[in-house]
Amino acid sequence: MVREDRGDSVEPREVSDAEINDVLRKFGLVGERPRTRRKTDWTVRELYRTGLPAPIWVVRELLPAGLASLAGRPKMGKSLLALQLAAAVALGRSFLGYEVKAGPVLFLALEDPPQRLQERLRRLQVTESAPMQFYTEWPGLNAGGLRELQQCLPEMQPRLVVIDTLSRALGGSGGKPGDQASGALTALQRLAHEQRCCVLTVDHHRKGGQRRDAVDDLLGPTSKAAALDTVWGLYGGRGQRGVSLRVTGREVRPCELALEFDRGRQTWQVGAEPYLAPKEPAMMGVGRALAGLGGVATTSEIAKALGVSVGNVSRALAALVSAGWVQRLPREGHRVPYKLLREGGRWLEPVGRAHAKKPGGCTYGWLRLGRAMRACWPRRPALWSPGAAPRLTISACRLS
Repeated sequence: MVREDRGDSVEPREVSDAEINDVLRKFGLVGERPRTRRKTDWTVRELYRTGLPAPIWVVRELLPAGLASLAGRPKMGKSLLALQLAAAVALGRSFLGYEVKAGPVLFLALEDPPQRLQERLRRLQVTESAPMQFYTEWPGLNAGGLRELQQCLPEMQPRLVVIDTLSRALGGSGGKPGDQASGALTALQRLAHEQRCCVLTVDHHRKGGQRRDAVDDLLGPTSKAAALDTVWGLYGGRGQRGVSLRVTGREVRPCELALEFDRGRQTWQVGAEPYLAPKEPAMMGVGRALAGLGGVATTSEIAKALGVSVGNVSRALAALVSAGWVQRLPREGHRVPYKLLREGGRWLEPVGRAHAKKPGGCTYGWLRLGRAMRACWPRRPALWSPGAAPRLTISACRLS
């Protein structure tokens, strides 16, 4: 608002966006794209009565518009999964069996040469007319790259922007890496919401000690995940065919997808079972005992069956609950039962010599956890939520 001199009186008047942009352009403070003011203060009445647009889903139930992250350990196939997603969006194909909203794609492939992109696109059968734009080099986000994105996105209007990888896109702009990432991600989130598109950054998990939590396992400080709207975590062994994709976020329902790598097509497909990361061997024995007790038992009942301390069983149950294999049921007086959610398939054979023999001839040894407690995944692509027990048939398992 400015004051306009009309003789003896000075009257205030509103200044238009065009006048503001003219002044900024005169002093070189704005580029070709004019700035517009966004409404940032709302009353409850305004929120109720304003026709706000509905959220946009790039991949129905898995990936809404906003800032997202796809993270995992090195050489897990993250870039290939991101490229497969980009091709599905550009061509309007389904992604892992889920509906996709088609649109242009901007892909910053900062770690892949053109030869690798060419080979992968041919394997994915991407047509020449696909609305995909690739860049193998881009300025650091904190060194002018973010400004170039702000100028590029309004013209291109992409449905999906992929930044592979975030660490390469940040560049060496000085300062602490955590501060660089937090500032850049906050700006990317604002840009994604303004343009109503999804900005997907390819990132890494921290080294060692993975908790199978897509948020906590992100490399870097906790503040780095604050700006993310959706987090995808890829878990599995390097070079293994089967992996698990864990999805969580503000608008998505926490879920886990089992994926298998099709070496012939060089693509990820929905598999029959998720990858189970190696955990402490006690989890195997506790899960096996819980299955043998009918699928529902308390901590003391499991400890009595195994002949171990309640504390060890309690820690193993906490890990199983965190992994989504066991559910803690409501308290029944002094009794707190646990329910086995995911049972079936085969248990691994014992590794080494059992620690003890119990009366009745049953041997209880701590077993190495691999593909224990295999999930009964349906053949069709489906979501599994730790909060809701799937329909499973719990079969009695003899402890041996």
